[in-house]
Amino acid sequence: MRHADLVFATEEYVAAQMGTDAAGHDHWHARRVRDLALRLARAEGADLETVEIAALLHDIGDEKVSGDPLGPGKAAQTFLESLSVDHDTITHICAIVDAVSFHGSGVADPPTDLEGLCVRDADRLDAMGAIGIARAFAYGGHLGRPIYDPDQAAVEANSLAAYRAGGRSTINHFDEKLLRLAARMGTDSGRALAVERQKFMLDFLERFAAEWRGER
Repeated sequence: MRHADLVFATEEYVAAQMGTDAAGHDHWHARRVRDLALRLARAEGADLETVEIAALLHDIGDEKVSGDPLGPGKAAQTFLESLSVDHDTITHICAIVDAVSFHGSGVADPPTDLEGLCVRDADRLDAMGAIGIARAFAYGGHLGRPIYDPDQAAVEANSLAAYRAGGRSTINHFDEKLLRLAARMGTDSGRALAVERQKFMLDFLERFAAEWRGER
């Protein structure tokens, strides 16, 4: 299958699977991650075709979105096998998508190769900045989390179960994840893009705190 045909088929599949999501993990998220991942891949010298497909598929089958405990690698494998993609390509893409997700502030990222770093950095960049803020509150609302509770402290999550535990506010999510992503970028180009997005989030939190206290 030509790469252009595989991209088209993957875009259609992702849109069908994620098109109705209103919690920040829709197909537009997948497309933004694809575009960012390709930008990083060009700068880093990674394989563009592998990065593109892995980025589009990175959230398919993710347990936090689908409830499927098998994870995105298995879902990606099933889809790519249905298109008769070669075994080595499938294995590579599945390994990448299984290494993307953030599992807690105290949990180390799994090792991955250059293509995987480009996809993981792109996914994390989309969780930062203006879009990241919008996605955080959309996802928090989806989970029934309060916007902010000043009596509630952020937690250091040393396991996926602790990280996924409910009840904490969306503002705490900044401390527990979003503000930690810049330091966990795996590529030089990802780190460079993270700087401005990190600053935007910090400026937002400063303004939020001032408004919360009635000072602005």
